[in-house]
Amino acid sequence: MSYITVTEEQAELILSGNQTIEVRDAGGRVLGHIPPPIPPEEIALAKASKLSNGPRYSFDQVLAHLRSLESQ
Repeated sequence: MSYITVTEEQAELILSGNQTIEVRDAGGRVLGHIPPPIPPEEIALAKASKLSNGPRYSFDQVLAHLRSLESQ
């Protein structure tokens, strides 16, 4: 895997942001996007949900249900 080391200032911007950051070269060409970090609370909620005994639905099941609602 290749990597690029960012400056401390860039790292702070990436880690403190709550929006997607667009990465550009010196000429303004878009190189990529960095999504905001996932908040720890959201990670904890996802882990708790994973451990629950509630129902789980696959993507296909959810899509089929949504399509059935459209036809009503």
